[in-house]
Amino acid sequence: MKTRYFIYLLAWVVLTLSACSDKKDFVKCSNYIRITTQSATTFTEDSENPVIVDVMLAYTLTRDETITFELLDNQGDILYIDTPQLNFKAGEKVKQFHVYSNRKSSLSAQQVVALKVKNFTAEDMLPWEDGILLTVKPDADIPELNEEQLQMIEGYKKNMNLDIRRMMGKLACHVRVVFPIDEVGADGETVFSDKEIQEFDSESILTLSEKATANQPILKIVDNPMGWSSILWSVLQKEIAINNQVGTSFPSVVEAVHYEPTSEEFQIALDSLIVHENQKVEFTGAVPDAYGNMITAIPFIYSFSAWNRQWDMAQKGSTVDVVVKDPSTGEILYTEPETPMQSLIEQGITLSPDYYLVSSDITSDSWKSGTWKAPKSKVDFEKGTWNFEFSWDHQNSSGWTLVEVTYQLHPLSE
Repeated sequence: MKTRYFIYLLAWVVLTLSACSDKKDFVKCSNYIRITTQSATTFTEDSENPVIVDVMLAYTLTRDETITFELLDNQGDILYIDTPQLNFKAGEKVKQFHVYSNRKSSLSAQQVVALKVKNFTAEDMLPWEDGILLTVKPDADIPELNEEQLQMIEGYKKNMNLDIRRMMGKLACHVRVVFPIDEVGADGETVFSDKEIQEFDSESILTLSEKATANQPILKIVDNPMGWSSILWSVLQKEIAINNQVGTSFPSVVEAVHYEPTSEEFQIALDSLIVHENQKVEFTGAVPDAYGNMITAIPFIYSFSAWNRQWDMAQKGSTVDVVVKDPSTGEILYTEPETPMQSLIEQGITLSPDYYLVSSDITSDSWKSGTWKAPKSKVDFEKGTWNFEFSWDHQNSSGWTLVEVTYQLHPLSE
């Protein structure tokens, strides 16, 4: 897998060199500055996890140079860069720095901060692409438990030897996501990750579900389930971009809804995690796919501001003046004035996350790729860990994406 990633990095370097005005004289090439991260790019303001940023140059330096980075729209100074100025020595081409939250707990609404290259000392340097967008959400509130819930938790510990309290509140986790190789690359319509493997630390907020009973502990992840909300958000944006092609009705709907990726709010929850006495945890359920067929998947509960607006328009009977243009010439092919939004949604012209992020039944290998792993989860109170493993795909997948998550439980209670 590391070899495959090296091949992609090599391909990127070759592409940058191909942009030279004189391919025989590489000294005249632009030495592109590429910044990437495997870390979660969506997190709460009180997060302690850094965003680890990799900086890679197109080719190795022959003399010492300096690159400076900046945070744009960082209102209230909510984030900071530990090393905003990186000094590259001759012979170097790869470095790292970190972005941290100042943990001021000052946000009342999410804020999107852009991390970009500010300036550089070498005349032949150029930033590659636009940088990285970091979505910072207000501190996640940990739900308070009522007296009945507290009594149930004590009952689980006494009668089932399940110390559920250790699984609740804010839990840190390590996430490992392996993408299908055909979805990995620097660019392309079906590219969903620039790396085959993404690993990072994250955190979730958990509480006792309203569905819990005295005899059955059931948990709910109220924020960032499995710690990978930022990956799901990235995939959703790409899925919408794939469908938002000239030559369809989609651009008219996107315009009517005023969809703007950099300002939309995207949140995920997951209810009904059933904890059994043998410490196994059920987390799958019946979910409708894009065609309305019920399949077994992870029943994430999505809240997406653009979809909320589209749904609201449909409920109010709003219409859209659909204009379909030729992809090549931009010429108007046909129009459909005052098309009901509800009708467009029924045709699949939708911004619903469920439409894009639910595809195959995850309990069998429908891709026949040999990479599929059955969904499973188990908590180990002795080791203090809680593991998840599952396969997942989405509308324009090239195969299974494999996800492994390990939560660290809270210490033993008195």
